[in-house]
Amino acid sequence: MNRKTKLLLGLIPVLLVFVVIFIFSSFDASGSSSQSGVIVKFLKKYIFTDLNDIKNKHDIKLVNDTLAFAVRKTAHFSVYMLLGGLTFASMWIINNKKLRYLAALAICAGYAATDEFHQSFVPGRSCELRDVMIDSCGAAIGAGVCLVIVLLLELRQIKKSMAAQTGESYNDGNNNSNEMRG
Repeated sequence: MNRKTKLLLGLIPVLLVFVVIFIFSSFDASGSSSQSGVIVKFLKKYIFTDLNDIKNKHDIKLVNDTLAFAVRKTAHFSVYMLLGGLTFASMWIINNKKLRYLAALAICAGYAATDEFHQSFVPGRSCELRDVMIDSCGAAIGAGVCLVIVLLLELRQIKKSMAAQTGESYNDGNNNSNEMRG
């Protein structure tokens, strides 16, 4: 498979996440709230069961609104963390890892900004700088995790290579000693 084909195949997961984000951003306010509401009900039923004991209507509304806010922001962060990792991985053609990380972050932050702009045209939704920042932080963490994995794999390869050159054994940390025999 040639480089161009590999690059295009690597972009497919990124584009799929773009589409999913766009679809969810197209839901009006009531559709978006009902999605969060399902998760809030689940959390109250199975995780935060003590919250069901609250009787005051004002407090119930406050708890539900707070949980819905937390669910929505966690979803923003998580989806963009996935997007950041996928974008970093799809840009393997950029050998400079710092540049690859920054490019992945710029793409994700740019998409977050355009997604928020798109939401400003959806009834009951708004464009929030806070969401762009949450999305960008998620992307930074996702791309950062991938960067650390790549660096650790490269370090492992360097250690193996050095061991091969000196004729020493190399233990990969999994109790697998790779002895080099001459």
